Amino acid sequence: MSGILLTSLFFILVGSVPVMAAPASVTPHGTAKFANPTATVNLSKNSAKFRRIWRQAIQAWNHTGAFHFVITKALANITTGTDSKLGADYPGMTYISLNKQGYLHRIDVELNPQALKIYRYSTSEMVNVAEHELGHAIGLNHNPNVASVMYPANRFYGIQKVDVEGVEQFYGTQLNGLAMANQTMTLRQPAVDVRGQRLFDGSGDGFVLLPWRFQGLYWPERSLLTELQRNAALLKEAVNG
Repeated sequence: MSGILLTSLFFILVGSVPVMAAPASVTPHGTAKFANPTATVNLSKNSAKFRRIWRQAIQAWNHTGAFHFVITKALANITTGTDSKLGADYPGMTYISLNKQGYLHRIDVELNPQALKIYRYSTSEMVNVAEHELGHAIGLNHNPNVASVMYPANRFYGIQKVDVEGVEQFYGTQLNGLAMANQTMTLRQPAVDVRGQRLFDGSGDGFVLLPWRFQGLYWPERSLLTELQRNAALLKEAVNG
């Protein structure tokens, strides 16, 4: 199985053949979640185009049965929007704050029209990015395998079984996050340019936490490009034997 994964990562790096993903492990989660697997979502800050995209992403999550979003025009747990000032490297961004009990409290999820246009994301790929950001909004972390909506640089996959299983496992356990009360964090999704199969991760991490507000809970990830280069080197070494 490891050989298949190494091959997949190598060809993502060189961009020479179509990518075949190895089976993904269950998508991991953090420690902060909603008290119940349901949350309200406001779409009012979006244009008609992006309201449709967010709505499709919400419907996709609701269809899984693992979590239920309720669209409202009132103040909501999750506010969706767009922001072209995020820069071309990031098609999506999630901002999270927790309440005094350590539960998810207020979340802002954004799509970046500039990056989506520059890298020619199709409508279905935009929906995939929206599903990814909503995954962060309910407490999911990145899945290192390509075949997950929560892959850090996801563009091609919608919600997968491993993502649903991650939510079901997470919301089937008791919260243990009181130490996280009144914290905030920011999660960035790097853009994928299919023309050259380039990965952009300007932060060097799959996501960035704000350390001055989020003490003792920083879990760094290596740059995606660094990880791909490392696995390509391992594959080359194995082939040359």
